[in-house]
Amino acid sequence: MNHSRIKMFMLCLLMTLAFLGNVGNIELFLGIHFIFGSIFIFLILHYYNTKLGVLAALLSGIYTVYLWDNLFGLTILLLEAGIVGYLYNRHKRRLILWDVLFIIFIGMPISILFSYYLLGFDWLNTLLVMLKQSVNMLLNILIANMLIIVIDSFKVVKGSRRVSLHELLFNLLLLFFLVPLVTSLFYIGKGEISKVQDSMRNQIKTTYNELNVQFRNFYLNNEKQLNTIATLHPFTSDESTKSLNSEDLLLLQQSNESIKILYATDSNGDLYKIHWDDPLLRQHNLNYDQNDLQSFKEHWIDQAPQPVTYVSDMFRAGPNNRYLFTISVPSIEFGELKGYIVAAYNPLTAFKTIVEGTNVNNMKITMIDRNNRVLATNDEENQQYYEELVLKGNELYANDPLSVQKEEHVSSLQEWTDMYYSTLTTISPDIPWKVHISIPISDFENPLYKASINLLLTVFLFAVIALLISYLVAKWIQSTLVKVNTLTNNLPEKIANNEEIAWPRVIIKEVSSIIDNFKLTELKLRKMFDEIVDSQNELHYLAHFDQLTTLYNRNYMMERFNDLLLQDTQSRMAILFIDLDRFKIVNDTLGHHAGDQVLTEVARRLKEVCDSSSIISRQGGDEFIILLPSIENEWEIEFQANAMIKVLSKPYNLYGNEYHLTASIGISLYPNHGNDIDTLIKYADLAMYSVKDNGKANYMFYTSTLQSNVVSKVTLENELRHAIERNELELYYQPQVNLQNQRITGVEALVRWKHPLHGFVSPAEFIPVAEETGQIIEIGNWILKKACKDARSWQKMGYKPISMSVNISMRQFLHDNLLLSVQEALKESKLNPKYLKLEITESVAMSKPDQVLQKLEQLKKLNIELALDDFGTGYSSLNYLKSLPVDILKIDRSFIKDIDQNDEDITIVKALIEMAHSFGMTVVAEGVEKECQKDMLTDIHCDLLQGYVFSKPLQARELLKFIIENEIVTT
Repeated sequence: MNHSRIKMFMLCLLMTLAFLGNVGNIELFLGIHFIFGSIFIFLILHYYNTKLGVLAALLSGIYTVYLWDNLFGLTILLLEAGIVGYLYNRHKRRLILWDVLFIIFIGMPISILFSYYLLGFDWLNTLLVMLKQSVNMLLNILIANMLIIVIDSFKVVKGSRRVSLHELLFNLLLLFFLVPLVTSLFYIGKGEISKVQDSMRNQIKTTYNELNVQFRNFYLNNEKQLNTIATLHPFTSDESTKSLNSEDLLLLQQSNESIKILYATDSNGDLYKIHWDDPLLRQHNLNYDQNDLQSFKEHWIDQAPQPVTYVSDMFRAGPNNRYLFTISVPSIEFGELKGYIVAAYNPLTAFKTIVEGTNVNNMKITMIDRNNRVLATNDEENQQYYEELVLKGNELYANDPLSVQKEEHVSSLQEWTDMYYSTLTTISPDIPWKVHISIPISDFENPLYKASINLLLTVFLFAVIALLISYLVAKWIQSTLVKVNTLTNNLPEKIANNEEIAWPRVIIKEVSSIIDNFKLTELKLRKMFDEIVDSQNELHYLAHFDQLTTLYNRNYMMERFNDLLLQDTQSRMAILFIDLDRFKIVNDTLGHHAGDQVLTEVARRLKEVCDSSSIISRQGGDEFIILLPSIENEWEIEFQANAMIKVLSKPYNLYGNEYHLTASIGISLYPNHGNDIDTLIKYADLAMYSVKDNGKANYMFYTSTLQSNVVSKVTLENELRHAIERNELELYYQPQVNLQNQRITGVEALVRWKHPLHGFVSPAEFIPVAEETGQIIEIGNWILKKACKDARSWQKMGYKPISMSVNISMRQFLHDNLLLSVQEALKESKLNPKYLKLEITESVAMSKPDQVLQKLEQLKKLNIELALDDFGTGYSSLNYLKSLPVDILKIDRSFIKDIDQNDEDITIVKALIEMAHSFGMTVVAEGVEKECQKDMLTDIHCDLLQGYVFSKPLQARELLKFIIENEIVTT
């Protein structure tokens, strides 16, 4: 899965979590919910952009419309995502700060606008919603910011957001305070609701019990009094007794003023006697409600096995249709029902009498009869008597499951507080009426709201405390860290200036540990600086002086040149570049310690011949540079150069022996040859190499011709690199003749370069270049393979086998792959090793004696012959020569060329031949050009000769032709 797909997957996941965060809300109170979708909206704002954050707010906010039945939640989510996201993505810092500012200046006003003005909530409800929303938003941003800090801590992307100590402490403290407080807020809120509900239920129950007692007392008192009247006024046929006494009514009214009529009926319920409280009522007949009368007769006369007290429903009587109800008691004489004593009551007066005996507070109490008609009430909404009781749609009936479900679906606390807790129940079995008791929840609104608001304000208070604590703690820790930071700024410089550092003391273990580490670092740095000061003096010496010779070094000499140039740009100066001739031989043969003695002696001698104004420096190795300031004439320079050559040519005493060395000097002039020291050194170096190429032990001034020679040399080097690839190299072979039988017994392979434009290039020109550049190794390997192949091919052509001599340069001989190269050449050509001879010069043999001896012994194991070339030109001792596994000794041509004219040369050659024979070596004389030289070499028993007297170097086909013509080789 590539990176873009992972980002898309994470975006979809965060949007889903934002929606689920709103769906999985937690209800604080009835209709007051905490939602958590904005946590993931903030993550989208941080890791993606504002547009996607607003989209997530829209998708997740749709659920809040269903949850709260209004657009408040969706609106606040969209505004928060858009405004906070814009500010945060523009500045990319302080997400909490932008959201807190949004809560204060936008979130709270929006909450008030929606709750109070648009939804019609009261101020307490509005304040509660505003505080709840603010705490909810603050909790969400804290959780989101903490998640961002944790997630970013695992990322190792450069440029990642860094968290300040204040921000981290603020997050942690607020989370530690808010999460427990909000959690307790849920439980406390639920508890407050439960308390209110229990309080209302208990109050309704208490009121009901009190009403029940009052109704019962009312009923029993009136029943007793009516029974007394029935006893005092027996039913007879005497008309004089048909009328009840007014004293009886007054007696009853003294105990209950609600009684308006007192009358008697026969056993069939027909009116027998009557007494009116109101004179006007006497002028009218008593109008029983037909339903009541019928119910009366059915219940008490037709169904009752024995007559009992009866309470009627409400009816109208008199000209004003006054509402009344009756209580009837049977009149029994000698066990026989004679009739009923009936009292008619004003329901309002009776209700007032009953209710006054109870503590109803603000409760609504309504009495209804058997047909749910209102008898009496203190509820202004139910004052229509004799009509059915109107039940409110916002009533919650205690212990009614439907009411519980209705309460759970309340969408806001305002809606809940607009409801009533009610009960509707019968009074008692004796009184067939019902009582409806209702109490408004709004009476309990203020305590509930105040408790909730206090809880939310407590959360805000703790948030402020957490902010203050985090700020003070961070400030305290930061002040210490800032002080430590200030003390550690430029700490090395303070230590170098020997300043005393007063480290602070803190009680925080980790910070104290850091300070202790800095203290230890300070002690170590002070010790190091002491060492550095000592080292600086030494480095100053090393930077300006050569440790071996105590002369100035190249750097100091260059600095002095620039200083002199700044002082006087018109001054003429000279650079003398000195290189010792043949120093490498001394260094390689006698060791580096002897070489160091020579260099030290050279430095001493240069100081002798140079005046105090001259700046003598060692370039490196055996090279020295001398700066001569304020030169007036060139003869002064020449005088100095001659003096140096003369003093450096004196013998050097090493290990009891004298060694002779010379010096080559190249000279460049300022400003004639250059304006900067690098150029002058380069030109003096070129002049010095020109001296070496022209015999050494001399001096030379730089000229432009030298530069062209260097260019030619570079060109030659570049063209030589392609000579083998272009088949420009050829092998010529010079015969080696046995002086005893005058036959060719071998040849020496000599390389020639036929340039396509310049013709033949002398080996004296390109071999030194090849040696210097390292190309000699590749050329030498080619010569070795080509010579072996030619020797083998001649044998295949039928020629008698002859030995093939191949010269090995110093660089090729000392190379690690020499042995492998020889083996490959023999293997590829299939030449018998006994026909291969490798020639090394005496200078090679003397360069590194131990390494040379080991390499020669390895070559001898290949069954090839070894020859020592140019013998007599070096300084090899006879003892060392004796230890070399060499088969052939080649006498250098410098001893042969004057052998016919110089008796000393013939003596030396004769001695060399006798010495070689005594070591069992074959002697080859090279460079023989005259017949007389050949005869003299024959007389002193030289074995082989090689030179123009017999043949010059020939191409392969010319060599074969030469062999046939002289009939030297037969098969």
